[in-house]
Amino acid sequence: MPNLLGQPHEEAELCLRQSLNIARSIGSSQQISMAASNLAGLHYERRGDFEGCLQFLDTWLEKAKVAGDDWLVAFLRYYRGRVLLQLGQYDRANRSLATASQVMEKLGDLRLGLPSRVWSGLVQAYLGDYEGSAGTLLAAAERAREARNDFELAMALVVRGFVDLLAGRVETLRGGLERVLEGLDLLPDADVLHSWSGFGYETAAALHLMLGETDEALQCSTQGLRMMESDPAPWWPERRHFTHSRILRALGQEGEADLYLRQAYDRVMLVAGNTQYQELRRSWLENVEVNREILAACAQRGISRV
Repeated sequence: MPNLLGQPHEEAELCLRQSLNIARSIGSSQQISMAASNLAGLHYERRGDFEGCLQFLDTWLEKAKVAGDDWLVAFLRYYRGRVLLQLGQYDRANRSLATASQVMEKLGDLRLGLPSRVWSGLVQAYLGDYEGSAGTLLAAAERAREARNDFELAMALVVRGFVDLLAGRVETLRGGLERVLEGLDLLPDADVLHSWSGFGYETAAALHLMLGETDEALQCSTQGLRMMESDPAPWWPERRHFTHSRILRALGQEGEADLYLRQAYDRVMLVAGNTQYQELRRSWLENVEVNREILAACAQRGISRV
């Protein structure tokens, strides 16, 4: 696949769709999965079109079902669950990810079975089942250690720390931070686009902030933002900008904090504007806690879209 960094978005999209058509023509499930995930992330998610991403995935999911390709069906359900999670459709995401994980493990695919477990653990936390989430992520981490799979182990550790952040229990924040930092140590060489590393640094920054360690928080947050510069489709950019804004405000840098808050707001409203189905739009704006916090902070500061 060609390097898409720096290419005009229309040209990049054309290359991505061509790679998917080529993969389908040679009948390779794994190549189709790679091309589909690239198109989903680098095109749809980058532009904030999660609804379009779901429609794209559903189309290919039906094709995989018709072809009787259980592995590809499971992969597409896995990616679909990730998109539903980002939209705040947590029950639907949980079902999709659980099904994908079960099928992948039944097929003996540990490489994808573990990421499915990690994302399942994350959605459990969003549903408020912190103990169940911790158990899922602990099991994923143990299996990754046994398989000597550092990348999946890092994923499990970073998400486990993020779950401690979501739970907000003072007594577990330090342990959550230690897990995230351990995961980050395992990631640099393997995380080519900095997706997990950037997410990890933002999580570490938010944990430092909750622990009252603003200087350390700023350092981690700045690193996470720096990684966005070489990532064509960074995960949760609204979270990164909002966390950075909160850190700057804690340091008394009100003007700069407002600039990052505005960027977080613009991303939230970009996705909302691209979402025509009202249930999904409400879910994005109301179910996703960080989006509610961003909108509330903007209302307090008098920031709105011009």
